[in-house]
Amino acid sequence: MTAWHYCINNVTTAGALNPAMYEFGTVARDGTTPINLQAGQLVINIPLGCLYHGVPNNFVIPSPPLPNQIPIDLFDVQYAVLNCFR
Repeated sequence: MTAWHYCINNVTTAGALNPAMYEFGTVARDGTTPINLQAGQLVINIPLGCLYHGVPNNFVIPSPPLPNQIPIDLFDVQYAVLNCFR
């Protein structure tokens, strides 16, 4: 399994997307190396600036406020995907 994290990259003048790839399946892309992912080993932190990018200035952020850096543990995602048909 592969996750791509896209966020606007303000470093470039064009504001191009600069995706980050995270591999978290059971076998690596080369097909030979097993991935034994543990809880907390591969966490993506989504900054609020990325989540709310392009939202109008008058947008009201819902309560309770989200933490700035929303952690997504890919171990939990992998577990949910692998067990969704049980």
